This record gives sequence, structure tokens and C-alpha cells, in this order.
Amino acid sequence: MITSAQAELRLSFDMVAKTMTVFVLEAIVEDIEASGGTYSATGYVLTDPLGETYTIDEDIIAAAYEITFNAPIDSDGNVINGVYSIDGYNITIDIPGDDTYVFNYLDSQYTLSYTQPTVVLTATVDCITPSFVSTDTTDYRVVDPTSQGYITPTTVAYEHNLNYPATSNGYPTNVTETDDLIITRGSGEFYQGTQTAIVSHDVSYTFVDGLIVTDTIEGDLETLVDCATLLCGITCGLNSLYTAMQAAKPKNNKEYQLLKESFILNQAKAMLAWMNLTCGNSTEATDIIADIRASIGNCCDDCSAEDGSPITGIGT
Repeated sequence: MITSAQAELRLSFDMVAKTMTVFVLEAIVEDIEASGGTYSATGYVLTDPLGETYTIDEDIIAAAYEITFNAPIDSDGNVINGVYSIDGYNITIDIPGDDTYVFNYLDSQYTLSYTQPTVVLTATVDCITPSFVSTDTTDYRVVDPTSQGYITPTTVAYEHNLNYPATSNGYPTNVTETDDLIITRGSGEFYQGTQTAIVSHDVSYTFVDGLIVTDTIEGDLETLVDCATLLCGITCGLNSLYTAMQAAKPKNNKEYQLLKESFILNQAKAMLAWMNLTCGNSTEATDIIADIRASIGNCCDDCSAEDGSPITGIGT
């Protein structure tokens, strides 16, 4: 038994192509095709929120079970939200050996209320352990205008790629391509320079009123990995401070004492950074190392690695 709800014309939007498609429910199409039956929609018109009308050609519906129009868009190039109505005269479904189903004045109405989710990417750089973590924390849900509840999309395709600096060894073949929300790379697997994470998510939303929205949600994040300067700020900086302290010892006791105090303080900070690292708090360790560099000055530019150097951490 075919019901009017099954027979009615449906509506979907492609937010990438900026199109809207009037179509017949797939289950009905399968039943009709399997039995050699026919489907016809007579006298139907689609009306958009601006009052523009689109004639639904019953011959095309009968042949292909769908018809596509350019969707109305606003000045920003987005498909216009609002009420879309399909009004018409009748739908007839004729299945040989079964009944002929006729639905008169079978109208439908759909509310488009869609805002594309914004991609949120985060990157965590640990120069000491070392590790680079790219995480997609995007909330891909949207609010349904009828129920006011959240609609979770069906994933058609998902890519989360990590592009290494163009100067790194093996570029571009070392681009990481995955369908994981989190990419983690360790020693020698990420590089000095700018890493770029790119997300492309093909989604399909089915709303409570039956409206379908398909879209491609994209975003990227550039993260500068500056491990060479950071780590040299400890190694070269403390070495320079120690050398200056030793040189002042036989000549100027006052200067020697000042340099000694600075060396002991920054050495203690370096040990505290290692303690935080041992306890798993790499972020705190990185902040302490940055504080050491700030207190002793930027005296180690000649030690910095070039972009594209693999990050291997301290002591490796």
C-alpha cells in the first residue's frame, strides 16, 4: 500500500553546486521500476522564499524521477534560507497487476534553515618529546528548524591532510592523508617550518521534514614549527652564559656573581622544564623554555636549523 507521504515530491539542496532538486522517494522508484509501472506528477510548481516559481515538468519527473534548478542565492553567494513549497494537482502511480494510486492536490512544504559549520582545527607542538598533533574539533551538527534539535550529518567522504613545509625532505610525497580526526607525528616525522592542516568533509543532512542538504565543509590551519630556535635558546644560550661567567671569574668578581646568579636561575628553570616533561606537561615545559630564552637574550641565531629540518627532540 503506497501512502501519500511516500508518493509526494521531495526536495534537496546541493550547497556546493548551488542547486535544488525535486525528486521522488527512492523506495517508490525501486518499486515502480521493479514492476514496470509508471509515475506521473501533473501540474506541479516549486516556489522559493522570494516568490519565484519553477515549473516541474511531469515528463522529466516520469523519465528521471527528478528535476534540478539553480537555487536562489544572496549577495554572499549562499543559498537563501526560508520556506520552499511544492504545489500541484495530482500524482498518479500505476503498477501493473496492482492498484493505480492517485493523489490529488498533494502539496509539500520544506523549511531550509542551514548555516555551514565552521571548521575548527588545533595544533599542538611539542619540540622536546617531540610530537606534532593536528586535531579537528569541528562540531558538524546543525539545528533542525522543525524540532530545534541537532542533526548529525552522514559522512559521504572525509579527509584530514597534513602538508609539511615545502623545503622538507621528500616534499610533497610526505603529505599525510587520512580520514582520522587526529593526526599525530613523532620524532623525525614533522619538520621545522610551516605545517598546513587541511580538512575537506562531504556531508549529507536529512532534516525532520524530509529536506536533504549536501555540502562540502572545508578549512585549514597553518602552524609554524620553530623548534630549532626554541631548543637552541637553551643549548646555545646557556653555553654562552656559562662561557661569559667563566671568563669574568678571574677578572671581575661583581660581574661574575651576576652571571653566576643568572646561570643558576636559568639552569633551575631548565631542570623544572625537564620535570614538567617527565610528568607529561609538555606545554608548561615549552613555556618555561621560552622564559629562559627571554631572560638570557636571543644569542643563538647562528645555531638555528633551516626550514625543512626534521624535528627529533632533545638528546636524539
